[in-house]
Amino acid sequence: MAFASGGYYGINRSITQADIDESTATFHGELTGKDYTSEAAMRDAEKKEAMRRAVPTAEELAFENMPIDQLRGVLERVNRSTEEKAELHLLSRTADAFKELYPFYNDSDHNAAHMLYALQQRLGANYTRATIADFEAAYNSLNEAGLITFNKGAHAAAAKEEAQRVAAKARDEQFNEKDAYTLSLDELRRRSGGTSGGRW
Repeated sequence: MAFASGGYYGINRSITQADIDESTATFHGELTGKDYTSEAAMRDAEKKEAMRRAVPTAEELAFENMPIDQLRGVLERVNRSTEEKAELHLLSRTADAFKELYPFYNDSDHNAAHMLYALQQRLGANYTRATIADFEAAYNSLNEAGLITFNKGAHAAAAKEEAQRVAAKARDEQFNEKDAYTLSLDELRRRSGGTSGGRW
């Protein structure tokens, strides 16, 4: 009775012709030339056919037939090469940080070659793992030997700034009796060199 009163019959009645067409739809594979009932089945068959048709290159065949010991050596070289690239990238970033900290350093091929040589002498094969401290040590040793050229613009600007700072300090510390009355006792002691002569 429930079927006739619209319960079950009503559910079946909601299926449309489009649903029926979709469930019987076929998918045509271009490589296989066959029709499939689902898109997933067609993709799988097409993929297998494409792989079957692929002709391996001489390098691929040689790689497939390579003895395991030789294959291990190839993979180790590839891994080592990847690690070296990462270490060289780290060295480059450390060098950039060093150049930011030392504006006097002239970023030239001449200086770079000397710095690289000094880092290799200092760290050996681990030169790619150099730290800022390693760069500073190499820079100082090359500077003492007179092998580094300087960024003249930055060097002149820093020298001028240092001269201005020294002059300002000298002006501040020059004794002026009028200003001395406004200074604190601690500042007077500092300017006098910290000696009180027993009178403070």
